[in-house]
Amino acid sequence: MANTAVISFLKPDYPFSILDKPSQLRLLELSYNNLVDWHLLPDSRGLTAIFNRTDPPSDYRVDTRDAWRADAFAQVSGRKVKPELKALDSAFISTISFWKRAIGAEVGTTATNEHFSALFNVLIFVRAYEDHWRRLGRLTEDRLLINLAASRERLTIADICQRAFRTLGSQAIPDFVQELVDQLGVFSEISTDTIQLLLMDFYKNRYSPYRYDFSLISKHALSRIYEHYVSILRKPDDHQLRLFAELSEERANKALGSYYTPQFIARFFARYVQEHTPPKEFREMKVGDPACGSGIFLRTVLELRCDPLSSLSRNTVPRSFRNILGLDIDNSACEATRLSLSLLHLVLTDDFPKSLNIQTRDAVEFSLVERAEHKTFGAVMANPPYIRWESQSRQWQDQAVRYLDGLEQGKMDAYAAVLKVGLDLVRPGGLALYVLPHTFLHAHNTRKLREFIGREFWVRLVADLSDIKVFEDVNPYTVLLIVQRRLELAVEPLATVVKCRSDVGEALNAALAGRVADNEYFRVFEATQGSFSANAWRLLPPRHQLVIDQLERLPALSRFAHIHQGIITGADEVFLRKNAEVSAKERKIWRPLLSDREMIPYTVPATVDQLVFYPVTPAGRAKQAEIESAYQQTWAYLKLHEKKLKNRKSLSKPGTAWWRPLWLREPGVLFSPKIVCPHLMLTPRFALDAEGRFAVTRSPFIIPNDEYGWGGADLLKYLIAILNSTIGFWQIGAQSQKYGQQYAMVEKKTLSNFRLPDPRSIPATSMRRLISLVDARLEGRGVAKVESAIDEIVVGLYGLNKVDLEELGIS
Repeated sequence: MANTAVISFLKPDYPFSILDKPSQLRLLELSYNNLVDWHLLPDSRGLTAIFNRTDPPSDYRVDTRDAWRADAFAQVSGRKVKPELKALDSAFISTISFWKRAIGAEVGTTATNEHFSALFNVLIFVRAYEDHWRRLGRLTEDRLLINLAASRERLTIADICQRAFRTLGSQAIPDFVQELVDQLGVFSEISTDTIQLLLMDFYKNRYSPYRYDFSLISKHALSRIYEHYVSILRKPDDHQLRLFAELSEERANKALGSYYTPQFIARFFARYVQEHTPPKEFREMKVGDPACGSGIFLRTVLELRCDPLSSLSRNTVPRSFRNILGLDIDNSACEATRLSLSLLHLVLTDDFPKSLNIQTRDAVEFSLVERAEHKTFGAVMANPPYIRWESQSRQWQDQAVRYLDGLEQGKMDAYAAVLKVGLDLVRPGGLALYVLPHTFLHAHNTRKLREFIGREFWVRLVADLSDIKVFEDVNPYTVLLIVQRRLELAVEPLATVVKCRSDVGEALNAALAGRVADNEYFRVFEATQGSFSANAWRLLPPRHQLVIDQLERLPALSRFAHIHQGIITGADEVFLRKNAEVSAKERKIWRPLLSDREMIPYTVPATVDQLVFYPVTPAGRAKQAEIESAYQQTWAYLKLHEKKLKNRKSLSKPGTAWWRPLWLREPGVLFSPKIVCPHLMLTPRFALDAEGRFAVTRSPFIIPNDEYGWGGADLLKYLIAILNSTIGFWQIGAQSQKYGQQYAMVEKKTLSNFRLPDPRSIPATSMRRLISLVDARLEGRGVAKVESAIDEIVVGLYGLNKVDLEELGIS
């Protein structure tokens, strides 16, 4: 966690430097076990800052009166200190990963992933219980589990855990924990030595000098550990005899489509609900998570609701825990949530909760059956699974269609149905807070769902984090969405929009505080609810939206030109080849390919590096017999890759032979004069293929509309000037999906709706001047000067001026 530290106050006569090493380590365990790298120790002259992830710990002095200022700590924590020790979560995950594989090799296939989840949950539970009592001074025995394992009796891991609970004085452990203990019989045959080594690793961190303190381990660590609870153990498929058993192999179960939620998002959502709800209502209202995973959202809300520093009544904690609901289709996830919430309840009350409403259940099925729960929740928050429609079972698809009841449009990913669950559960005035993919804002298949939100809800916040790597191993280009079910007779609120390139914490804090901001790292501004009434939600500041409104009064590009998509082969690794790999006599069915990386503004290269298989001759589409007889080298090459080509998932298109690219464009279209561009652009790169020499794959291309009745060659020159201009590309960027680091994803639909002045309305002198400048640019004369002159003319054609460009951030 960036810019976070634990603060400890030492007696004046006992500075950190004179403490013996065990005392130093015990002190630093407070920060380490809370996943905090820095530990601050103030004194009369300033403070000592300790970085706990080096061995020995690194200390830095700040001897000024301003040592406690945020910028002073930022200066210290900004030092490039190279961590030598694994962080708590990484160390514990590595330990769990090792023991899942080691024990898996010893017990074989009898132990399922759920058994391992139960084992680690129980051990964490016992250790947290033990550390909690020790912290309160009610337990003096050290390493309880190891002492029990070392007894003369041969105890199984289940026996050891049961005796540990009795020793700790628990008369009635929660039912779900007892159910977990009952699953441990599968490990009854593991050796005593293995048990002792396993238990030792739950006390001593094998990757750092710090002991684990499970009473302190934060929700973020438990969330990270959850990732490994949902892994699948699989023994290597090897039939050779071996002297020693192999360790099992561990693979993540990505079929569940879920990724752990970073703590900063959970805390932001919880704080947003707290800031927008009266205190008593916040502590008592129902809060749900229909895709609870490790329970990080529910735990974060409960931490704020049951803050010991607040004035809490005796019944506040039990009532707060009763009024939560967690759903997940993965039982291991539900166990992790119960574990996390039970440990929090233990810290708050010295006891376990009598029950927790955490259900292993599909969210859509729950919402269909439990209609009485609709419109009863004060808040629902979730990071739903991102599972493609094709990956779902037919039963789930049918259930989702029935549930969405007309809101479905095409093939919808699983997250859309889980979002609808949250929308149904929240009451009037209630908040639904979701982590969603950026495509939700504009995708055609979620348009009706966006319209439903526009009718029934107010959009309170949209945070575009598509430039931030929110999840460690994948980047689905994330947005945070907060909506509120409409209240009657209430004033329509403004929405807060966040567009973030970095410093996401500062950006979200500004949004929480209601501050507008505009800097190089992020932008926070307000938008009316009308901004979310269009087919696609554009996250534009008011001035930018005014320009878009002005542009939309102009005709669309589709009026003057046809926009097509390039060839889709379905197997580029086979159908794209280097020039040298294809003999001259077979070049008739291998055409020059202009790749995205070879596309530059205005001009196309004289030659290209690659060819694409294009089995179309002047007589029409070639048949297999013609390829076999007339193009024998090509046929031999295709046969070499026959298995791969036949296994293409998209080969289901009727009439597509296994050896043919999936979608070939007609030669009269593909090889006509056209404008080409890459699929992803950071700067404008529209080029004129005036002779129609090149094929393109996947990327869009533009050919003039003959019915428009205005010169084809000059029309293409006019269009390329508009598209490569700063205002033209700003328009594309404002209306296209973003693909990491501000790349605009240019698609057929983006270009079809591109707005531009009607060329027939432009004075002849201005048009002649523009066309002559384009000719000069195509010839490579005075590139920078010519492009500037083109830009000036285009800006004028749009009716904009220099001030307009500055407000749009266009230099």
